[in-house]
Amino acid sequence: ISASIADESWIFPTTKNYPAIQLTANKIESFVPVNWKIIDKAIGDLNGDSLPDCAMVLKGDYKEFKQRNTGLGEEIFNTNPHLLVIAFKSTNGKEYKLAVNNKKFIPIPDSPVCEPFKGISIKNGILNIDFTTWASAGSWSASDTSYKFRWQKNKFVLIGAKNIDSQRNTGEQTIHSYNFLTGKEKITKSYLDKKNSKTTYWKNIKSSPLKTLDSFNKPYEWEVTKDEYL
Repeated sequence: ISASIADESWIFPTTKNYPAIQLTANKIESFVPVNWKIIDKAIGDLNGDSLPDCAMVLKGDYKEFKQRNTGLGEEIFNTNPHLLVIAFKSTNGKEYKLAVNNKKFIPIPDSPVCEPFKGISIKNGILNIDFTTWASAGSWSASDTSYKFRWQKNKFVLIGAKNIDSQRNTGEQTIHSYNFLTGKEKITKSYLDKKNSKTTYWKNIKSSPLKTLDSFNKPYEWEVTKDEYL
């Protein structure tokens, strides 16, 4: 397939391209379907039972979604589907039980110049998922966003997030730090090449009800407050 960034002939997956995930497994790798692979994973206690759970991002490995690109960006534009899979270690210590099989939250790249997903980690019982809008060509702006989810009442709820917006041509940087437990947002603005240019202020944000991993569509589509998207 030959296409440019503006070409609408790219092939993207549909619901039929997302396989079922087994409900229990003796090892993490058994949750990975045929023709899929793990692109990142994190081990740590997520549900407070002191046992090592696993969160991983899977990506399909189908040839039909590996498309030749003659425009800006990667030579092969890979639009294979993604899955966010989370499994809890059983209290018997012998198997894992599927807790999350999310098809929406890890977005597929919409152009060959940007891969949104950066990584996944677990720290102090919190699931962290990081994304970027940094483009290898065609834009001076870049954005890095981190989401923090905590398991409570049998759901992963969004308790915090941080968005760093940067302008590579001017050096201007704005950091939005959201705390959905307190309903506060901290905004810090600065210029990377100017000393004493930092300014900080706070504002209130809507914090109830807490957004969940299931209710979240995908990054950068939720207008958390006026003209600010997560």
